[in-house]
Amino acid sequence: KLTNFQLYSCGNPHRQNSSCSVSWNCAGTTLASASSNQVYLWRSPSSFDTTTSTINSFLNFEHRAAVDRVRFHPSDPNLFCSSVRDRTIQLWDLRVDKQKPFGKIDLKSNLGSCAHSCEWFGAHKWNNSNGDNKNNSESDPQSMYLVISERDDSVYIYDVRKIQQTNQRSHRGAYPRSSQVGSDSSSGQVPIHSFDASPCALRHTCFSPSGSHLISSVTNKQDATSSLVVYPWKNSDQTQKIEDMIKSPSIPSASYLAHIGKCFAVRFSPDGQRMATGGADALVGLWDVRSMVCTSTITRQSKFIRGVSFSYDSKLLACCTEEDLVDISNAVTGEHVGTVDLSRSGSGSKGAANRRGADEVSFHPKSYLLACARENDPRPNSAGGAQIPMVTIAKLTCK
Repeated sequence: KLTNFQLYSCGNPHRQNSSCSVSWNCAGTTLASASSNQVYLWRSPSSFDTTTSTINSFLNFEHRAAVDRVRFHPSDPNLFCSSVRDRTIQLWDLRVDKQKPFGKIDLKSNLGSCAHSCEWFGAHKWNNSNGDNKNNSESDPQSMYLVISERDDSVYIYDVRKIQQTNQRSHRGAYPRSSQVGSDSSSGQVPIHSFDASPCALRHTCFSPSGSHLISSVTNKQDATSSLVVYPWKNSDQTQKIEDMIKSPSIPSASYLAHIGKCFAVRFSPDGQRMATGGADALVGLWDVRSMVCTSTITRQSKFIRGVSFSYDSKLLACCTEEDLVDISNAVTGEHVGTVDLSRSGSGSKGAANRRGADEVSFHPKSYLLACARENDPRPNSAGGAQIPMVTIAKLTCK
């Protein structure tokens, strides 16, 4: 049971912009948040005096457009990617120039301003929790693969190493300016695999725990139901239609009904045994990965599920909505463990109706710290209204 929690506020609560995404690095020392045209980095509360309740960012990475998502690499604590609303995925290294990315992927679709999702290979694991395996990407080249879901219902897999190497050759070893990285002539811009989810509407794609398959959440445009489609990705040399792969008896693929309405969130537990999905029907599904059976359903929420996250030991599951109450559950049974009230992290006695909950949640890779990306109401707060921090970190105490 959740017996207590302490909240830390990250960022200036009087800001006008919001945070829509959070991601911890594998070492657990740094938290990244996406907000407006910046990616902010925050130190973990475990790395400083915990008597303070306010955390200030120590580094920020400026972008030319709003940042929609940020994802740290699952085994390199210095690498992260950002999904930007100028139809690019940008690649950053904390050890290099802080003013420009070392690589960039231009989205192929002109629909929308950003990708639906971008996820690293092995993102369900924290297999390098100490952050000291500097050669992990060399020993496992697939760890540098990135899967991107675009808004034209296409899925692309890129090898980040090719983008980096191409940029270095083109600019004589120097990291290029962001306006020059990833031009159409760059061979690194060519995806190594691609898939077409039409006629269904694609939402999210990630690698399976084994790494052998992709899992995409798709919505049937006729009856508005969402399914999880599981399909292999390694043996395709040209764009394949996911619908044809599911129908083919020779291809190890399948489709599983998941939600009524869109499925917004898909996450695997760090041990690879469980999967959680969250949808527009305000339900959270808990799945056994081996059998792909939904064993439990969490029905305590009244708004659509924005994000889900497993704890480092795969025992807890957090889910967030536009309400200020973050639900904490047993990751196997779905039993209620406790609730984190985010309204306690704001200031001001009024304006509670203007709160917008959390857009995304992310558990720390080594402790019960839960980061919540906060979203302000776009309407101006009235005098004396509540002020919401950019990110709220909840330190959970359980027994």
